Amino acid sequence: MGANVYGFLFALLISASIAIGFFISQVATQHLAVGSLPFNLAFSGLVASLVVAVIFIALGSVPVIGQIVTAIIGLIDSVINVICLATGATQGTAGTFVQDYVCPGISGLLTKAVQFLIYDQTPVVDLSNPNRLNLTNFQMPLSDPASGVTAGNAINVTLDVQTALYVDPFDFTDVSLFLPYRYQFDDEYLLQSTFTYEMLRSQSAITEGIGLNQMTADWQPPAADSWAPDSNFVVSKTVTSQPIVLDTAGINWQHIRFFLSKQTGLPVYFSHVGETRPEDPKLPIKFHRLGV
Repeated sequence: MGANVYGFLFALLISASIAIGFFISQVATQHLAVGSLPFNLAFSGLVASLVVAVIFIALGSVPVIGQIVTAIIGLIDSVINVICLATGATQGTAGTFVQDYVCPGISGLLTKAVQFLIYDQTPVVDLSNPNRLNLTNFQMPLSDPASGVTAGNAINVTLDVQTALYVDPFDFTDVSLFLPYRYQFDDEYLLQSTFTYEMLRSQSAITEGIGLNQMTADWQPPAADSWAPDSNFVVSKTVTSQPIVLDTAGINWQHIRFFLSKQTGLPVYFSHVGETRPEDPKLPIKFHRLGV
């Protein structure tokens, strides 16, 4: 085996180790369950990263022309990265066109393209809309108002949580390939969404099981004067904490801490390599299945 082959294998080993390490860290920190949609999406990102790494390393192994091409791509990506960092375009979690499709550079776009071909998913519900959640009517009534704020009494924290459903703003009008599946973003599927909230004393997840169609009858069209008049559907739920017992007297009593935890069950359309639409195998494979 020549020096180029050893160099290729070494570079591939380094790239694969970094990609696998990032994937393991993502699964561990985000507590992704094997087989879940977030896990599958992360795994497809890992596979796409490895595929792109093989492509670039193989291209860089080609004398002169391949090395020039990879050097130019690396230079362009470096310039883009510096500009994005200097302008703050990479900051924030909401995601913008520049953040998602410009700042990753050429190699990042290629990774996204490969991942899209391997595995793709699109939620029916838009979770980035700023009006999707409204908190109001916050109260802290005492269990025994007559006893006042005394040791042994308890406080019940209540809050009205208003949730608005917005359909994902995916633009089918410009992508004729996906038009056969536009109907699957209609109200019938939007109403399958489930949102549950609990007031907890610690930053922990809701353990109660959740699925689709658990609150279909609760969703209502928004009123013209509501907080989200442009949404598809709204619902309001009163969330009440467990009684918080005031077990210590004195003015320096510890702070009352509570957290609003949310759990969602949303319709998500996804597809993977080799999958076809059962009722019509001739149609494109994207955006036609539901997942929680």
